[in-house]
Amino acid sequence: MKTSWKIILALFLIFICGIVIGTGGTLIIERAIIKRSIENPQRAKLMLVHRFARQYNLTKEQKESIAMIIADEASKLAEIRMSVAPEVESVLNDAQKRIGAELDESQRQKFERGFDKWLERFRRIYYAGTGTMSESDK
Repeated sequence: MKTSWKIILALFLIFICGIVIGTGGTLIIERAIIKRSIENPQRAKLMLVHRFARQYNLTKEQKESIAMIIADEASKLAEIRMSVAPEVESVLNDAQKRIGAELDESQRQKFERGFDKWLERFRRIYYAGTGTMSESDK
């Protein structure tokens, strides 16, 4: 009886480790893909067209048309992001000030450093493909 309990526990632990490793690996891979897409929006568009071509067996003409559509729509999305960018920046700055006001000096310094790093990552993602980092950086 004790032996079967140990075997079941060992199998359960192996199962849990598999879940953790699989999830961690997936997150690492997805993060790398997103990072590459952010750093090179043109490459991301090409990857999307390539994926569509594989999934839907597109002709050369369809690939060219879809690539143009993706480029057009991506530029429209970039325009929308830029049109609301000042409001987004304002909300983030207000949140930073309000949170900072709740902290003591040492906490606030640590928070400011962390927030600045987070804000820089956010801006790289938010402004990807727009040709600028933010309105406030101009």
